[in-house]
Amino acid sequence: MACKKTKWYTLALMLLLQNLSYAQDTGSISGKVIDRKNQPVEFVTVFISAKNDSSKVLNGTITDSLGTFLLPNIPDGEYFLHVQMIGFKKIRQGVVLDQSNRKISLPVVTIEADITTLGGVEITALR
Repeated sequence: MACKKTKWYTLALMLLLQNLSYAQDTGSISGKVIDRKNQPVEFVTVFISAKNDSSKVLNGTITDSLGTFLLPNIPDGEYFLHVQMIGFKKIRQGVVLDQSNRKISLPVVTIEADITTLGGVEITALR
């Protein structure tokens, strides 16, 4: 009977250690987005992509009412952080998560309005 208990304790300990080692290999990226008037911008899309394949979105979120965001549980690696919203210029910034840098708190990100002049629109109707 003691042998069975020892096996179960050993198995439980191995599973616990495996989970702890996995949890240590992830980090997070947080920050705040403001506009030119130093006002927080809500609903800005913030996401990361792999540096070697920027077309694949790995994790993403939107900013809250204070302009803050958090991207949790990101594995170690090199990424591009994308910040974008309709009517504003897109921002792309490189970030690296590794053993020495697992909790990245970015400086405030300022987004600028993207003023694009569209051609005229002509509306016609048939009677």
